[in-house]
Amino acid sequence: MKLKYKILLLFATVSLVVLLIIGGPVSYRLKNERLKSIYQGLQGRLIDINFVVTSFFTDIERDLDGIVANPYVRSKNDDGFTSFIDTDASSFEYHIGELEKKIIDVFSRYRNSHDHVNSVYMGRKNGSFVRSHKRNRPTRYDPRDRPWYQLGRNNPGEILRTEPYSSVTSTDVNIGVVTTLLDHDGSVYGVVGIDVTLDNLTRYIEKIRVGRNGYLILLDADGTILAARDKSMVFQNIDAICKDNLNNLFANKKGTISFSKDNHKHYLIFSHSPVLDWKIAFVIPSKEIEHEVGVLIIQVLIVLTISLFLLSVITIVGLEYFVVKPLSKLNESTQIIASTGELDHQIQIPAGDEIGNLATSFNHMIRDLKLHIEKLTETTASKEKIESELRIAHDIQMDLLPNVFPPFPDRTDFDIFAEIEPAKHVGGDLYDFFFIDDDHLFFVIGDVSDKGVPAALFMARTKALINLTAKSHYSPDKIMEVVNRELNINNDSMMFVTVFCGVLTMKTGEVWYTNAGHNPPLIVRSEGGAAFLKQTGDTALGFETNLTFKKTCVILNPGDILLMYTDGVTEAFDKNNTAFSKERLMEEVNFHSRESIKKMVLGILKRVKTFSGEEPQSDDITLLGIKYFGSSPKELI
Repeated sequence: MKLKYKILLLFATVSLVVLLIIGGPVSYRLKNERLKSIYQGLQGRLIDINFVVTSFFTDIERDLDGIVANPYVRSKNDDGFTSFIDTDASSFEYHIGELEKKIIDVFSRYRNSHDHVNSVYMGRKNGSFVRSHKRNRPTRYDPRDRPWYQLGRNNPGEILRTEPYSSVTSTDVNIGVVTTLLDHDGSVYGVVGIDVTLDNLTRYIEKIRVGRNGYLILLDADGTILAARDKSMVFQNIDAICKDNLNNLFANKKGTISFSKDNHKHYLIFSHSPVLDWKIAFVIPSKEIEHEVGVLIIQVLIVLTISLFLLSVITIVGLEYFVVKPLSKLNESTQIIASTGELDHQIQIPAGDEIGNLATSFNHMIRDLKLHIEKLTETTASKEKIESELRIAHDIQMDLLPNVFPPFPDRTDFDIFAEIEPAKHVGGDLYDFFFIDDDHLFFVIGDVSDKGVPAALFMARTKALINLTAKSHYSPDKIMEVVNRELNINNDSMMFVTVFCGVLTMKTGEVWYTNAGHNPPLIVRSEGGAAFLKQTGDTALGFETNLTFKKTCVILNPGDILLMYTDGVTEAFDKNNTAFSKERLMEEVNFHSRESIKKMVLGILKRVKTFSGEEPQSDDITLLGIKYFGSSPKELI
């Protein structure tokens, strides 16, 4: 898979993870905020409705005051008023006097001009009864026995509302608003009232809706439903439809309770009317609110998904333009040079960033190599001149590798040293190290499968790819995967390279490493004893394109040493064709374990040369050592 597709897959995965991580909390927060908003909005509506309902009765009370102030109504002469105390329905006839007619006219004009008023009536101390309209069934009726009369008589001078009650003369359920007629000495000589039917009040209530299926109900202090859209609910107690959380309903001035009706969850959002001492409440199916919240959540998640997608696209386009294309161009150029030896080829990448600077350095190197190779070609007749040119090529190659020690003189938390001895003037061994950031040191050692100029070019290409990739990937296994893929492109020469690389965390001593077919390094513990590092079992770079690599971790304690080498060390031969071997290398490491890393590397190199004697060097020899001090004083370790 190409690098840009891997980056695209990575961003898609990250975007999905981000969406999953924040989608849940965002949905939960949106749901709560929306429910809170709905609750606050409905509470606001309840306040408005309470004002209307309260005003409804306040207007009636004001009108009642006006009716009571009428001089005909206040008249104490009630001898000629109609009485139903001893009425016989079969023989009863109305005999209405002039004063009673005038009172009935006052009552009926008010009733006829107010749709919500069922009747206006008056009971007198002598038991006579005057009403705004004739009774349908003139049966026996004593107003003094009725609750409305007794309520007024027992509270002289006050305007009061009766409990809902059934009318004697009709099937209506009424709420009466009553007050008294008082003599100058405060004695009651009559009670005047206005009846508002629940049916009329229900017509007002049923006009108020919330959502598609929500409705309003009106409850008295005992929980009796006074008005509702569904007339069958009127005069039922609230516990007939809502059996859950009723304590919260009666104990609080406002709030929300949930209950189940017809196997569906509902919300009852209520508010208390302090003037009427009633509860006004909305009944709403929960699925309506949840549907609204769900639509809002889906809209937010869609916007979030689109935003993440656009961000990913912009990032991918940016990486494609600024990283992948320059990196591919650099790789193509190195392949052309490595496969054809065409040293006139120049990498056309503008300078200004790490990739551009690397391309410029590579162009300089190729140009220098071209110049020196041309000189070598022109002076083939002179072996000494050829040798001179090869030495120059050697110097150029050595200049590609870190060769100033100590490389970081201001760092006291570690020491590092390396030495390389090519078998020819130029070789295929490589090493490098640099800080990815202040706390992470990247290091690498490698061995190309060939020797001479082809190996040197392949080595330069490998080092350049590793250097570039390591600056954007912290994980050594991922670095190896990227470099291996690039090396396999147009690798007609079938060259390969073994590589050991790692990242050392300076604060902790933690080393994550990957071994791509290289010799296992030695770790020397400060308390004594050396051992070979565990292999990760990975293949050398350049064999197959789509290889995956593993990484392993080892911890360096203060004073520990990590020694890396190429097979030119262990496979150096003496005159008897005996190899130097890993065993001799371990003995030599233990011998120098208390010395500085520089003395250890130079001591091992000297021992290898002594062992080989006059035998020609058959392979490049490279040693790279790191001694870790951590936060401990360097001089104490």
